[in-house]
Amino acid sequence: MATKYSTQYNNAYNNGVKVGEGDIDGRVKNLYAEFVLTEVFAIGDIAKIGKLPKGATVIEAIIVSPADATGEYDLGWAANGVDAADPNGFIDAAMDTTAQIKKATDAANNAGLFKTFGAETEVELVGTVATTGTSGTIKVQISYVLV
Repeated sequence: MATKYSTQYNNAYNNGVKVGEGDIDGRVKNLYAEFVLTEVFAIGDIAKIGKLPKGATVIEAIIVSPADATGEYDLGWAANGVDAADPNGFIDAAMDTTAQIKKATDAANNAGLFKTFGAETEVELVGTVATTGTSGTIKVQISYVLV
């Protein structure tokens, strides 16, 4: 039986290479926001949720949808001068038909999961199917470490 090492472990402890603090010992930070529906959230509408700092590596994104406003939306990010925009980079087609929780880790090959951003980045909620309700609160949490 052989002992194998992750790249970060090998660099930090076997090769003496300086490794980003977040790669080995990062403190998890959270961007949390609530978006209150006061009118129909239409196709193409964009809600600015918050900003991730330069160097943020996303480890999870979560949307909690209200039960009273049918519709769909994506969670992604705007272009920042370094990273290209990806309107559904975290979560694609979160639905409002029933109260639900949707996580980035539920989808395979998610572009935003474990992505490190090269500049401060705006997180956006984008309407893909118009809501029929005009009330309720969409809650968003993005967990990340700084590297």
